[in-house]
Amino acid sequence: MRARRIGIGDQLVAIPVHVKSMGGCGLAVGPMRAEVGPCNRTAVRLQESALAERFWWLVATSRLTIPLLIFAMAIALRLPYLMEAPGFTDEGIDVKVGLAALHGQWPLVDAEPYIGSLFNYLIAGGFLVLGHNPVVPRLVVTVLGALTVVLSYFLAKRLAGTTAALITTGLMATSAVHIWNGHIAWSNCTTPFFTTATMLVLVEARIRRSGPLLVAAGALYGLALQTHFSVTFLAPALLVYVSPLLRRSSLLRTPWPYLAIIAAILAYGNVIAYNVLNPGAFETAAREKEYGYVVGPTLDSYLINLQALAAAVVRMVSSSFGGGPSVIDQASLLINLPYVALLLIGIVYGIWRRQLLPLMAIGVTVLMMPYLNKEYGFPFGVRYLGYLLPLLYLLMALPLARILDILGQRARTAALALWPLCLLLVAVPAVNLFIYNEFYLALGATSPTILTIESEIRVRYQAGVIHEVLLDEQLDWVYTAPGGRALRAFDALFDVDQVPHRTVWMRPDNLRKELSGARRPLVLILSDASRQRVGEGFGLVRMDAPNRRYVGRGGYWAYYLP
Repeated sequence: MRARRIGIGDQLVAIPVHVKSMGGCGLAVGPMRAEVGPCNRTAVRLQESALAERFWWLVATSRLTIPLLIFAMAIALRLPYLMEAPGFTDEGIDVKVGLAALHGQWPLVDAEPYIGSLFNYLIAGGFLVLGHNPVVPRLVVTVLGALTVVLSYFLAKRLAGTTAALITTGLMATSAVHIWNGHIAWSNCTTPFFTTATMLVLVEARIRRSGPLLVAAGALYGLALQTHFSVTFLAPALLVYVSPLLRRSSLLRTPWPYLAIIAAILAYGNVIAYNVLNPGAFETAAREKEYGYVVGPTLDSYLINLQALAAAVVRMVSSSFGGGPSVIDQASLLINLPYVALLLIGIVYGIWRRQLLPLMAIGVTVLMMPYLNKEYGFPFGVRYLGYLLPLLYLLMALPLARILDILGQRARTAALALWPLCLLLVAVPAVNLFIYNEFYLALGATSPTILTIESEIRVRYQAGVIHEVLLDEQLDWVYTAPGGRALRAFDALFDVDQVPHRTVWMRPDNLRKELSGARRPLVLILSDASRQRVGEGFGLVRMDAPNRRYVGRGGYWAYYLP
């Protein structure tokens, strides 16, 4: 048995190394060039521990720097087109509930009885910190989306190592569907943040055998359930994943598992309370959403929805905006083939490596969701599957990470050559989204017009130039996005701006009646049809606006009335 000594700075550290001639292990301190043997792992750990203790500040900085860099990259990819694409949906309803929370009305639920008011309070907090700015609701969702990318890194690192975590993070950062839906101020668009946080804490609880972390995971699951009821499909996977912890440790004989259940119920308690106080509200709301939920499910409806879900998964992982609606159409697209192949290989490899959490979460959702949900349109409808994105990307990253790790040990040149291919897989979704956004705006998106009119009116109102805005009720027939109308968009935006406004039937006789008691000057936002109906007798002056791209489309404009 031999021993060597090396100096780390001015310290001497004893390192056990395998001595080939004796087949044993001795204490040695020296450069880590010893033959690889049974004690080499211990040697590396001791050396890393000594270095980490001496350069603790460097370790702490690196641990903080990596998440910050990931967040910076994710937010930089999400801020472009934040307000323009997609167009304004019916998110104004959620914003109004957020304003009610800001003004102390304490809502228990969002616009629907099965969605909690958590998101509305987050919006209210955003207004409290950043002021009454129309960008706040979408910015809140975007920031949570960027934080989801950071959480995905830590979750993937815990489950599969650093290499897989980096690939997962890259795919998640550029995911077109995650960025696109992260621009909508809907509660459901924040679901991936809370579900990823839940899974990360649950993984830590299982690894550390920690009761308090189990309770924290329960509370986070309750918060995730507030964002949308579809999170119930995640529950079986979480229970199966945590069951070994409960069976093999003494936790089951402690209060912790039961406290975790109580924490989940309390975190979802406001929704439970609302539906207890309003019996039947949940069922009534579900029946009113027949476009998304299945009423009277059958085997045929299940199989149709299952096929649509499978196609949606392919489009999600590949960020595909083209191709047909079927899974065969999507899988046969040349640009989608690498992503489909990686996902299939990743599923097989994940089964071999016993990646229970992602496999269970994806499997249960894919098998159960088609029974109740039929909305998988791309890109809006796939938000119900959004919480699966980090797990899908993790499975795709597994085979790539394994190949890179093997090549890194045996053929570093080949490993370096493979990384650009990984970067290409990461970059393609971002390029696809940029092209789609430009096409979306050029095709006739009306958000630039709405935002320009809103901005001009807000500035003039704050300067005291105008006193009120009259909105043409015909704007309720101007489509902006799924569930969105121009009237709803203006109504919510002016609520945020605190600009007085009301909806008016724009017929000449009715308009004269409305104007008789109105305080002038004011602004009328008229559809083109109403502008022709009103005629020239009111002295309306078309409002000037900056010459911006795509401004002026949509079939409406603002007119100044002195």
